[in-house]
Amino acid sequence: MSRKSRAIQRAKENNASEHKASVVPEEMSYDEQYERYYQIVKRRFNVAPGEITVYCGANVRTNTEAAYRKAIELVDAKAFQKALVINTSSRQRWALQLGREVSPDGRIGDKGECDVRVAASSEGLLSRELYDFKHTVESSGIDLVIINSWEFASCDCRRREELLFRLRSFMFELNVTVIVYSQAAVKEYVPGKIMRGTLGRLAGLADIIAPVTTDVIGLSSDVKENVREEKSEHFISEEGHLNGKAPVRILEEEREPLVASDNVENYEEQYAESDEGVLEMV
Repeated sequence: MSRKSRAIQRAKENNASEHKASVVPEEMSYDEQYERYYQIVKRRFNVAPGEITVYCGANVRTNTEAAYRKAIELVDAKAFQKALVINTSSRQRWALQLGREVSPDGRIGDKGECDVRVAASSEGLLSRELYDFKHTVESSGIDLVIINSWEFASCDCRRREELLFRLRSFMFELNVTVIVYSQAAVKEYVPGKIMRGTLGRLAGLADIIAPVTTDVIGLSSDVKENVREEKSEHFISEEGHLNGKAPVRILEEEREPLVASDNVENYEEQYAESDEGVLEMV
């Protein structure tokens, strides 16, 4: 049984009687809810929930800035609750300074209350240090982990291979989504296929391998609303849970958000599913 199936099965057993209020029709199964969430996040944000996504950029600064912006984008859209960015290629002071430049309102930092928490792994021993972050993930409600940069996460090939398997176990146990930033040439790799080079077996585990883009530009409080208007969509948390922590999100139009309540009789009259699987106004 796959990790996704186990998570759904646990949710059905643990939350069937506890969480009855929903913003989706009662006849929609939990599997369908998860699949809808997965497809929407993947299509809209180019991130595979519950899997590994790899972004390839030109240099350390580009990747670090892109990692922060992607984390804020996903948290703002409520696709994820909180993010942990593990920087492996730079000093923590520099990484935090860049975080303040990207988000002057303090949403990126090393404090527990930050939406995007920044941590460091600077000795090339992330395979050993990975589970040191377990308490941070569990206590802070983090469901998105970003590793930046892959090239500096392991000091030799043996530890890189070790990190691959420990990372997979980490994802299984904590049910988190992982995004990896690398300086590899994206054209050389195919998702799901093991290849030579910087990514190696990581490419075989990745669901998405894509170039770094800079399309998310509004992060500070004074321009955040402009980004939300451009996106025109967001996620609304449902009472149901996949793993006792992370809520299922259903994509809905921001211009007329549906308030979660016990009354869902008119839901089908308000919304219809498009060919792409996104809920749109009729």
